[in-house]
Parts: sequence; C-alpha cells; structure tokens
Amino acid sequence: MKAAELVRKAVRSCRAGQLLDRETLVELLDIAPDSEGALLLRQAAHAEALRITGGRGYLWGALGLDNAPCRMSCRFCSLGEKWRLVRQPKVYDDAEVLRVFQHYAEAGVHYLVLRTTEFFSIEHLCRLLAAIRGLVPKSCELALNTGEFDLQTAERIAAAGGSCVYHTLRLREGTDTAFDPQTRLATMRAVQASPLRLAAMVEPIGPEHGNGEIATSFLGLVREGAEISGLMARVPVPGTPLGDTQMLAPERIAQITAALRLAGSGHTPDICVHPTTDLTLSSGANVAIIDMGAIPRDTVPADKAWRDYDCERAAEALQRAGWHQCQ
Repeated sequence: MKAAELVRKAVRSCRAGQLLDRETLVELLDIAPDSEGALLLRQAAHAEALRITGGRGYLWGALGLDNAPCRMSCRFCSLGEKWRLVRQPKVYDDAEVLRVFQHYAEAGVHYLVLRTTEFFSIEHLCRLLAAIRGLVPKSCELALNTGEFDLQTAERIAAAGGSCVYHTLRLREGTDTAFDPQTRLATMRAVQASPLRLAAMVEPIGPEHGNGEIATSFLGLVREGAEISGLMARVPVPGTPLGDTQMLAPERIAQITAALRLAGSGHTPDICVHPTTDLTLSSGANVAIIDMGAIPRDTVPADKAWRDYDCERAAEALQRAGWHQCQ
C-alpha cells in the first residue's frame, strides 16, 4: 500500500476513535523517515492531534530525586550500580524539591513528575506529594515515576495528592533490564485499578528495535489502559552496555511520533516525546518534557534544565507548533 493511502486509512481509523491494527501501524513505521510519505504522515498526525486535543498543549516537568546507584542496573541507565558511573551521589532534600516544583508551577507546567530509582521510599514520596499539592494549582497533575507497588500503595499515592503514575513495560524488558515483565505489568494494573491515571511510553527506543516491536509495545500499553503515551528515544550513555549504540535521528523520532498519534486516536489524547523538539511537536506530540535532577541519560545531575531545555524554551516550542499551553 502506498504511503498516502496508508495515511488516509490511519486517519479514518483515528477519526472513528479506533485503535489502529498492528499491521497498519507497522506499515506506517516502515515509511522512510525522510520521504514525502513521512511528511504526509507527520502533517496528518499534527492535524489529528490538534483536533483530538482542541489545540491544548502541556508541559511535563520532571525532577529526578536521587542521583544514586540502583542495583537493578538496566543496560541503558547511567544510574546502574554495575556501571559505576555515579560519581556525584546526591539526594535532593525536601526544600530543594519544593522549590523546583513551585518553579515548574509558576512556569505553567501541567504534569509535575517526581522520578526516583527503584527502591526509593514510598512514604517519603507520599509526604512530598502532599506538600507539593498544597503549593501548586489544582489543575496541575502530580505524577510519580518510581518502583514497583501494589493496589494498596497506589491508593495511598492517590490519597496523598497524586493523580498519575508513569510506569511502563519497556522494550526488551527482562533482557536489557533485570525486571520480570509480569512484575512491571502488575504495577501498571494496580495503577489502573486505583483512582490514578496511567502514563506509559514506548521506551527506550534504539536503532535495534524493529517496527514490529515498537507497534506491539504501543498497542499493548494502550490496552493496559495508558491514557498518556508517546515515546522516549534512548540516549546512549558511554560506560553502559548500550553506550556505544547510535541515537535515533530526529526525523525517525518524529515519524514514530506521528504513527503512534494516529494509532492511539482518542485513547491516548496526550502524546509525549523525549527528547522534545519542534519537529515532534508538529508531528503529533502535544506535550513538551523538561527534565532536572538525577538523569538516567547522563552521568551528572542537572541542577538546571537538562541540556538547557527549560520551561521557557518548551513553552515557546509549543507555541511555534500551534499549541495553546494549558495548566
């Protein structure tokens, strides 16, 4: 099927509110990223994203709380204990955390995300959630990106002021990570059974991941109830087992973004991409990501916005792509 015909088929499915079938999604992902077909795909995805969201764009502000070795040692993560790359151990104290999230809120950030390594204290996180909830507008969504937990803990997170949890079944889970995929799924299902919303992206995508893998991952996440999705491209970190691999080209990241937007339709109204670029925000993504603190894609913590992609730059990028920033 020609690219233009494929795109029309995907748009029809999207407008009908249907989750795209795997075969068609793989075909969209097969389109050459630098082709005219990919341009058609990105333009169609951007138009559908504006329609689905009513033009609403959001900022996602994350803070990694603990720049510390994690014994899970994922093969792509700079914080893996086995890789011995953490040379500046740091845990952000509560006052620093509150300052960061107050800054995020004042800049109009909607998704406020606390990120930790696998075994960080849930009790501590719940205390922080309650404190942040009292500082920021009610419209802000407070999210956790942390370790595994059960339904009872999910309900505690919600009671503390959390509204969302980022947790995903990563590409090659159990091979490039030491996690049991079923354990990851159990946590995602605990989130789904609670008052919390589930955010889950296809990640971390590298050049070795086939289009079938990407399609299976995304459709599986949507079927697990992810309302917020998208993709994260792997940033190779020298010194990790996957540190010598290549990063995806910006055009490929944008093409995947567009394919996932059309595939998810209204099931995943908010699509995030990391790293965010002007190209992704005009290819179906409506969420720009700002990152601070402990960064699993870097060997030193970022006390300012990672790679200088701060709230101001992210907001300007949303505006350039035609989004109305909402909090």
